[in-house]
Amino acid sequence: MNDQAFSINENATAGSVVGNMIATDPDQGQSLYIQHFSGNTGSAFAIHPVLGEIISKQLSSP
Repeated sequence: MNDQAFSINENATAGSVVGNMIATDPDQGQSLYIQHFSGNTGSAFAIHPVLGEIISKQLSSP
């Protein structure tokens, strides 16, 4: 597995695409489902479970 790193401007609006996760499965005919990734402090990002698209979310102010 290769690590992937993404960055986003701290002033980016909610809904900004950060990047796309890339994953492969050596078993032919199998589908991948991406459910969770580490480092998502405060649930600041959402990830599309099939496409792997990472999107910024609106955080509420403290």
